Amino acid sequence: MLKFDVFDLNGSVTSFQYPLYADIIFSQDAPAAGLRAVFAVSGKIPGLLSADVFDGDILIFRGFIDEQLEYSDKNGCRLEIRARSIEALLLDNEARPQTYFMPSMPLLMERHFSKYGFDHFIGSQSAAAGRLSITKGMSEWDVLDSFCRNFLGTCPAVTPEGVIDISGNNRSEDVFISKNCPVISATKKLSRKNLVSDLFARTYSAGGYEMHLDSSLAKLNKVKKTRFVNAVDSNGKSVETVRRLMKKTEDSFECYELVFHGIVRCRPGDVLTVEGFPNPMTVTGMHYVRNNRGDITRIYAEVKN
Repeated sequence: MLKFDVFDLNGSVTSFQYPLYADIIFSQDAPAAGLRAVFAVSGKIPGLLSADVFDGDILIFRGFIDEQLEYSDKNGCRLEIRARSIEALLLDNEARPQTYFMPSMPLLMERHFSKYGFDHFIGSQSAAAGRLSITKGMSEWDVLDSFCRNFLGTCPAVTPEGVIDISGNNRSEDVFISKNCPVISATKKLSRKNLVSDLFARTYSAGGYEMHLDSSLAKLNKVKKTRFVNAVDSNGKSVETVRRLMKKTEDSFECYELVFHGIVRCRPGDVLTVEGFPNPMTVTGMHYVRNNRGDITRIYAEVKN
């Protein structure tokens, strides 16, 4: 059962174990998780700041409250909070435009992230060869993401405790679900529209689109679709990026939506094995729901190729 600790602006905390409704959404396509919860309350409600959500003793969500709504009717008073996880601090703040030569994570922590309360990170402390350009309109998250992808070849993540992980070792745990946790429902989707049969890339400034990747999965499914990618002049693209683009189209072909009773704890990037299903899957998102029927976990996953 999930427990919700809600903090007001003065630091006082109120714990709720039985919300009228709650859901938490995690997705690999959105750096910040989202929380919505409704509680029965009484008395005057102070201004609220943040919320922590625990599964037993494990912190699974920590974030700041974006909206606080209060309802009153013949059935009593209700409080609704809408929050995003702490990554939202980096998403919402714009970075100062500048250029770093040989950027390093300690330098970026000092100049960009520590002022928002991020004091620790996991991963390389070394300076990277090259130039990191921060242009007008980039968020602090864009700075972190650009540094990781272009210099380290990793995807950044932030733990619920606020530790920034740039190591690349943060996104893959094995999760096994046995028949003792039966699937309430399962939806399988095959998306031919996501496949690309031929991808041509321009990989050096004097050349044309000479690098060619083809998809055997697209060929098997009789898909003919050609795309061109400029990996020279496009910011943040590289030869490895081109390969990842092709793999992403294949991985998004076969997808599942699985619904379970109770809380199934996992995160985007985990490798999910469900007893009775033929192939392991990679989790792309989760949706935890608490309502008058109890706890439900909805998991979205892709079969990797």
